Amino acid sequence: MFQDEKTDGPSYMDLMDCLSTIYFAKRAAQKDPQVGDFTSILVLTRKGHMELSDEAWEYLKENMKPIEAPKGLNFKDDFLRTSSP
Repeated sequence: MFQDEKTDGPSYMDLMDCLSTIYFAKRAAQKDPQVGDFTSILVLTRKGHMELSDEAWEYLKENMKPIEAPKGLNFKDDFLRTSSP
């Protein structure tokens, strides 16, 4: 969560860190054929909202490293648990 002012509420992060994390997650999700290319990011502030510009998308695209899944990870049965309703 990004906050434009320090408060006693939830922790916050730098806006570019937040945007790059969202962009990284979107690129990772696009490895699934069911996930489309279109994405829109709105930045919400106390004064309203703004949409990420084409220039910002290009900046992120040019400055983010390629996504590579880690190798050799092993799934364990205790990684999942029954969820309660």
